[in-house]
Amino acid sequence: MKDPPAEREQFPVCKVAANDKQRQLIADEFEILRDLGSSAAPVVQVHPEPLVDGKGIFGFRMEKLLAIGLDMAIEKSGLVKCLEQIHEKGIVHNDFHPLNVMMNAQEQLVVIDFACSGRVGSTIPPEKRAPWWSAEVYSFEADHISLNKFFKFSACALLRMGQLATQLTCSLRIPSIFRKLYCDVLTSVNLAAGTVL
Repeated sequence: MKDPPAEREQFPVCKVAANDKQRQLIADEFEILRDLGSSAAPVVQVHPEPLVDGKGIFGFRMEKLLAIGLDMAIEKSGLVKCLEQIHEKGIVHNDFHPLNVMMNAQEQLVVIDFACSGRVGSTIPPEKRAPWWSAEVYSFEADHISLNKFFKFSACALLRMGQLATQLTCSLRIPSIFRKLYCDVLTSVNLAAGTVL
């Protein structure tokens, strides 16, 4: 059965698994996104029905998002608010970093990539554990540590450039160049560890 054109326009992007390991991650991510999508949480909106074949869920359709422009600064308070809304639903992202934040058509911050996420207090499967976090149970603390690592990295870079001044506040605005640099460093560390973002 074909989808009506309006649904194709609303959910034009498909996220699909390339192998059996990714199938389980995609299926888990779809369930969490569907749960969060029924609330006002700032997450990517997905079509209510997954993509299914003879083996089960292999993907899902989602709204088109926009990358945060390199000319835009991100306020820490905006990211904290996003996390709080997700945490209110009992979900731990477990892989929170600047590459996992985009903007929707209304130019609101949206958190993506919930493949490593889970419910607070539940056991983290080995394949979903962050290389820098040794806990075996999902905890909100992991998301806050990840967020703070990004802002500490950016603040240190600003300080080294002599530009920190009075920017060390809870609404610290990070220039885009530090977001890109942080993402490059994070990518290098993950590649060295054999982890794919």
